[in-house]
Amino acid sequence: MLGTTGCYTAELDPALPGVFACTAGDESCPSGQLCVNARCEDADTLPSLTILNPEEGFKDVTRAPDEPPLPVDVDDVPMLVTFQGSNLSLVPASSGANHVFGEGYVAVFVDGSEVATFEAGNISDRNSLTVDIPPVPGPHRIALQARRNDGVDYDNEQALATRLIWLENELTVGMRPFVAIRSPWPGQTFGLEAQSLEVQVMTLNFDLVSTESGTQQEGNGHSHIYYDAQFPPCAEDDACDQGYLGTAKAPQPGESFSRGTILLPNSGEQSATLTAVLRNYDHTIYRYPFGCKGGPLCFIAYEDVEILRVGD
Repeated sequence: MLGTTGCYTAELDPALPGVFACTAGDESCPSGQLCVNARCEDADTLPSLTILNPEEGFKDVTRAPDEPPLPVDVDDVPMLVTFQGSNLSLVPASSGANHVFGEGYVAVFVDGSEVATFEAGNISDRNSLTVDIPPVPGPHRIALQARRNDGVDYDNEQALATRLIWLENELTVGMRPFVAIRSPWPGQTFGLEAQSLEVQVMTLNFDLVSTESGTQQEGNGHSHIYYDAQFPPCAEDDACDQGYLGTAKAPQPGESFSRGTILLPNSGEQSATLTAVLRNYDHTIYRYPFGCKGGPLCFIAYEDVEILRVGD
C-alpha cells in the first residue's frame, strides 16, 4: 500500500494579540499593537486608569508641625479617591494563578506604600475609596496601578494613574514654600546610558518664574535640579551646590507644573536621587522665613525622588 507524506506548517497570524513576544520600547509589534508585559497586544484594549478626585495639586491641612518630631496624637488625613478606567475586568487577586489579559485588579498606593486593593465592580463606573495620608506637611503621592490577577503589574503607561497633593500645617497655611518633583515618579526606571530627561516640578506657596536677575522677592524664583546630591549638606558646599544639571522656571500656559530638562549621566545599576531645590532670582538658595541667613530655624525647600538605573 502506497501512501504520501508531507510537512504541515502552522503559520500564526502576526495580528493575533498576546501571541508574539516583544521588548518594551522596540518596534517589533505589528501595526496597531503595543508591547505590554513582553507580549504584543491590541493598542485599543490596554488597561487604563484615571484619577478623578483629588485634583492635581489639591491642598489639605494637618495639625502636624512643619518640622519633626511628629506628635503622637496627630491623626492621618483621610482622603477620598475617585477613579475610573477601561479595559480591565475586575477579579480578585490570586497569586500564582494563570492570568488572562484584560483581567485583574487595582492596587492603591500612598507615598509608595500599598494601602488597599480594588477587586470588584465595574472599572468604567465612578469608583471610590478612602485612603489615609500621613499627617506630614509637604507633598504626598497617590497612585493607582492596574495589576494582573497573578500580581504582575500591567506595564503600559496608561495602567498607572497618579496624583500629587499637598498638606500644610493649619497654623501656617499659605506661608511656607514647598517643592515637589511631579515627574519622574518615584521608582521609575531608566537605562544605564546617558540620556535626556524632562523633570516636572510643582510648588506650593511659591511662584516659579523665568526671571534670573533683579532684587530677591518673597515667594518667587525658580528651581535647580540635581542628580545624586545630598541636601541639605550640599547647600553648604559651593562645588556641590553649583553642580545642578538644569532648572525649572515658569510653567507653560495652562499647566500647573514647570518643566526642566537634564542629562542623566552614564551609570551602573543602582538607585539614584533627583532633587529639586527652590532658588532666588539670582540662583542663591531660597530660605524660609524669607531673608533668613542660616541656622536651625532657617529652612531650605527641597525634595528628593529616588529613581532606578537598570540594564537590559
